[in-house]
Amino acid sequence: MQRVFISYSRVDIERATALQRALDRHCDVFLDLRDIPVSVPWFDEIQQAMRGAALMLALDTAAWRSSENCQAELVAADRWLVPVLRCAPGALADDEI
Repeated sequence: MQRVFISYSRVDIERATALQRALDRHCDVFLDLRDIPVSVPWFDEIQQAMRGAALMLALDTAAWRSSENCQAELVAADRWLVPVLRCAPGALADDEI
């Protein structure tokens, strides 16, 4: 099953988890809060997840664009040749996710 890596700013966590739940029915979804244990080095896990991803889905908001962590994820996607799909949080209606 193909993995989708969701990149988002913490202020968009509700939208990210709704998207994750909807996508879980169709693909393997990586969401850091769910998939990274608290005691594990965050960026090591991000890079490992990115290497196995078929796509990075970025919730493209002002908060995402200004987040150093989100931009580091974008650099990692480029490094591991993972295609990036930027999606505005309002691009899908709530009943579509």
